[in-house]
Amino acid sequence: MLDWIGETRRGNVGCIGFSGGALIGLLLAATDERIKATVLSGFASLMRDSILASRHCLDNYIPGLLAIGETPQLLELVKPRALFIESGSDDHLFPSESVKHALHESKWGEAHFFAGGHQVNGTKAIPWLLNELGKEQQQRGTV
Repeated sequence: MLDWIGETRRGNVGCIGFSGGALIGLLLAATDERIKATVLSGFASLMRDSILASRHCLDNYIPGLLAIGETPQLLELVKPRALFIESGSDDHLFPSESVKHALHESKWGEAHFFAGGHQVNGTKAIPWLLNELGKEQQQRGTV
């Protein structure tokens, strides 16, 4: 599927994911350099403050993932490609203070912290994603 999307988009592929989907988006971006820009929403806190701190559905848990690294190390795997994280100030599953800590420790990515809970906001993330993908097209001379 990603081969087909990359071909139809002339190599200009981004991804956006929310909550467990953001984990999948992060893992996809970390392992496939065809993903040029990634948005993670309602996710990027430290695992100790989210997945391991309360009961979560199983789609947010990957056995042995912490042996590879905590969230900051996983975020670093996306470098040097574009990364944007959005987080609600009242997200009870992935606390925004922990997201800020992960971003600071990883030294990678832009962010939008908004008033809200465990939800997608998109007001800054979606324009950012479209802009990043537009830059990629311009650099490739395909606009």
